[in-house]
Amino acid sequence: MGSDWNEWFDGFTVAHAVNGGILMTGTVADQAALHGIIRKVRDLGLTLVAVQRMGTHPEEPEMED
Repeated sequence: MGSDWNEWFDGFTVAHAVNGGILMTGTVADQAALHGIIRKVRDLGLTLVAVQRMGTHPEEPEMED
């Protein structure tokens, strides 16, 4: 997968990870949009390893209460 997939995945950044996997990062408007992205991953037959919620600024992980 390359940058040509960014538009198909609603503007997500698609990059190759060091471990040979694919790292997708992006923002979703709501739960329905998130489920749409996950559905596209499933429909392509890709293996979803993890979904991680990030803070507003990805370099600053959210703190747990």
